[in-house]
Amino acid sequence: MIALLLIIIAILLFVISQNIRNSANNSETHSNFTTKPSPEINTKPIQTLSYWQRWKMNNPNEAKIIENTLDRNLEIETDRDIKEIINAYTNMARANNLKDWNQIKPFILDKFSEMVDTLGEEQAFVILNTLIQEESERTKAKTINTGTYIATSWLKQTIEETKNISPTSKHILKDRVSYSFMTTKSDIDQTQYNKENNPIELFRKNYNSQIMSTLGNNINIPLFANGYDSPIAREIMNIMYSYLKNNEFIEKARSTGILQNMIETIIEETNKITDKYCNADVQECIEYYLYPEKPVITSKRCPSCGSREVSCEDYCKCFECGNQWYAKPDRNIYIKI
Repeated sequence: MIALLLIIIAILLFVISQNIRNSANNSETHSNFTTKPSPEINTKPIQTLSYWQRWKMNNPNEAKIIENTLDRNLEIETDRDIKEIINAYTNMARANNLKDWNQIKPFILDKFSEMVDTLGEEQAFVILNTLIQEESERTKAKTINTGTYIATSWLKQTIEETKNISPTSKHILKDRVSYSFMTTKSDIDQTQYNKENNPIELFRKNYNSQIMSTLGNNINIPLFANGYDSPIAREIMNIMYSYLKNNEFIEKARSTGILQNMIETIIEETNKITDKYCNADVQECIEYYLYPEKPVITSKRCPSCGSREVSCEDYCKCFECGNQWYAKPDRNIYIKI
């Protein structure tokens, strides 16, 4: 009996010891589990580059020019503002056939200064303010992001800087020379003489007269009123290429070192006429004149709806219908000089 009791007690002690051991193991396991440090989760927001920062990386030279000529902190501007500003500079360069953006500010300032010299400051700024509103409506951009507004701010700054110069060291005349704002009467006389007798200026005057006399009473007929097949367009192109394909003319200009300026003058003056009277860029005329069977696709007009309210950067976009397409931004006259 005693032996049986001892066996039962031994069995109970074995069971109790096993339970204690299992409990200790479970406690250790739980302790290890609860005290194990959880992995750190990075709650910091991921930094992404702004549109300006990305564009600046891809176009460092142009970005530097914008930063140097625009008195605004581009790092805090919205993506929309940045895109409109870039489009403004792009359009200023393309409209004036300037491949080097360093030329934009001095070139535009020169043109605006001529306006001030001719009309006076008050009347000039009235016109410029109107142009700012028209450009804003045409491009759907904020007024402060238009090319005309930016260029007008350059003009105001130049005039203000001139006014701050000592009167003893400057001469501001009513008929001052464009862009200088600081000239003597003898400077004006000499500059005017040089300008009137400059071969480029003489050609410009004669070239304009030739085209305008050819157009005659047809001047107010839209260039592409009945599609691209326009006798007016062909007549203008005939005149333009009578110089661009004239070997004697080309060689003479080359020998006097003015060939490139002469070609740019021809394109510039032709475009002024087609743009003002015909609602067409000279590149459109060139494309149809040389390749009448091909669709005319340029960076100047939407190939879908025909609107000229377009903007081009990496691709072209129409503000009227939203169409997007690709076209080379530079003008091409398709001749080897």
